[in-house]
Parts: sequence; structure tokens; C-alpha cells
Amino acid sequence: MQVDVVALFEHGGPYWYWGGFNLVAIGWTGVGFVFCTLLVPIQWVPTMVALIVTGLCYYATVRMLGARLPTLARAARPGEQRESAGQPTSAFSVRH
Repeated sequence: MQVDVVALFEHGGPYWYWGGFNLVAIGWTGVGFVFCTLLVPIQWVPTMVALIVTGLCYYATVRMLGARLPTLARAARPGEQRESAGQPTSAFSVRH
């Protein structure tokens, strides 16, 4: 998996999601928090359980919704966005 570093700073780029917010990640973080604080016995390691459950649910949601939501599908495949990172395309580009 490759991260398109130039696109990380691009307004409206593949990592922009919905107005700069990844709503799927925010939603599953909330679910993980509720799961961790209300449903996991204190004897368990809540951080690890929440991390694993939230991560798996996020992955499954992105896989299922990626085919139906172009915005999410585009961000799930950032390496396909550009042929070369050598061509600046945003206001945040570094010039040599």
C-alpha cells in the first residue's frame, strides 16, 4: 500500500473524504469508545479490544461501502491517483 503524500495536503483530493472528515472512521471510533466503556469487563485490556474491534469494523465498512460511495472508493485506492509525485499539484507543494 502506498500513500500519495502530495494528495494528503490537497483540498478536494483523494483523502478529503467528506469536507475533510472521514465519517466512517469517526463513526467506528465512537462505536469503539462505547464498546470499550460500557461492554468490556474491567479485567480485560479495553484499549486493545476496542482497537481490534474498531479496526476490523472500519475495514469491513470501507470494503462494503467502497463500491457504492465514489468518495470512499477513491480514498481507499490513493496510489492510483497519480503517475508521479514529482509534479506539484497543490498550494502546499515544496519547490526546489
